[in-house]
Amino acid sequence: MLDQLKRDIEQVTASDNGGRSLALLILALSFGLVLYWYVPDYDIRLYALVLLFLLGIVGAVKPHLFKLPYKWWMVAAVVIGFFVFRLFLLVVYLIAVVPIALFLRIAGKDLLSVQWDKQLETYWRYRPDQPKAKQMEDPF
Repeated sequence: MLDQLKRDIEQVTASDNGGRSLALLILALSFGLVLYWYVPDYDIRLYALVLLFLLGIVGAVKPHLFKLPYKWWMVAAVVIGFFVFRLFLLVVYLIAVVPIALFLRIAGKDLLSVQWDKQLETYWRYRPDQPKAKQMEDPF
């Protein structure tokens, strides 16, 4: 399982377009934070926003400077996605499959006929009507 994660991480590549997209993301975040946090007095948040804005501008003009941060960003995304995907599948399994299985177990249903019956000679099921040759040529 972790081998798959290692392969996914090794496949992450950094390009100028990736650096530019990361810089534009930083720029968009800084504009969003300016709209959300803007306060008339000068505090640390304003300096942080100015720094984010400058980083975004520099990255948009010279995207090759953001290749390494972009690669780190993408590796973090791959690792997070690896675990979140498995967690999501676990939740779907626990919500969808387990309650149905418990209900069928309580009701005594055996939909797959997996119960062992020592009295049977074979578990082969014969069809009462055999298919015709024409049905086999054009089954649908």
